[in-house]
Amino acid sequence: MTSSPPEPEQPRLIRVFSNKRELRAGWRLLVFGLVFLSCYLIVAVPFAFIVRHLQLGRGDAAGFQPAVALQNEIFYFLVTLMATTFMARVEGRPLGCFGLPLTARLFRDCGVGVIWGLASLSALLGTLRLLGSFYFGPISAPTSPLLKAGALLGLLFIFVGFAEEYFSRGYLQYTLASGIGFWPAAAVISTLFAVSHQMNPGENASGVLGTAVFALFLCFTLKRTGALWFAIGYHAAWDWGETFFYGTPDSGLQPGVRFFHSSWPGRDWLTGGTAGPEGSILLLPLTILLIAAFDRSYKRRSLSTRGLVEKANG
Repeated sequence: MTSSPPEPEQPRLIRVFSNKRELRAGWRLLVFGLVFLSCYLIVAVPFAFIVRHLQLGRGDAAGFQPAVALQNEIFYFLVTLMATTFMARVEGRPLGCFGLPLTARLFRDCGVGVIWGLASLSALLGTLRLLGSFYFGPISAPTSPLLKAGALLGLLFIFVGFAEEYFSRGYLQYTLASGIGFWPAAAVISTLFAVSHQMNPGENASGVLGTAVFALFLCFTLKRTGALWFAIGYHAAWDWGETFFYGTPDSGLQPGVRFFHSSWPGRDWLTGGTAGPEGSILLLPLTILLIAAFDRSYKRRSLSTRGLVEKANG
């Protein structure tokens, strides 16, 4: 039996761009960035028109503008979806492999994520209360403005979950993982995700570190479930719980309308200070417990969901 002749080696210039299967991950990320910028410019004009003519700029007592923030998050999610859809068509991949597959577990995973988000935040704040570094304070009367604010902030943080998770742990995570592996990619994306929070007013170093730890846990949920639905629910519930229900800062943000008028007289390294609970030193042990609990609760999925994410790694 004669052996088949070896495949001819690719020219060096082609190897710079291609890995024999497709365009290398770095170049695909560059194309995604250019497409994202193009979509941003296309969508920016009609969204600016909406903000101007619907008068969405009125803020609450603290100067926070939830309607404008909601518009911004819808904008970023739409732009990310447009860019990701374009790349999926070009690469010949199903759109669902980038984190949002339309599976039967969609609503269940998202709902469970909401429960986990509120429960873990409650556990963290409960611990701070036992340590004398947090007080829940008086409860606001259930008036119409309060309920309206709670609903609007709930909708806002749902889109925060969609926008931030899909941008950070959607196409970027999938494609970078195909080049350097899932966890190295997760470390890079989580670091960039945390650094981007430095632009938030009131953010501090402990909050940035806590955001990176928080992001790594969400990456673990992506790897285990094969989708972003749990992460979106968790992210939305955590932010809503901080900002509205418990009335704590959230990366420096604190709207004037909140359910609990809480206070946090403890040290900043313990309470998180202006960054909120995500800047607390207790977030690290909490995240370790969350990973262990999630590992026991969510076993590895079948190829139909989890495989969509990991298929890029070969």
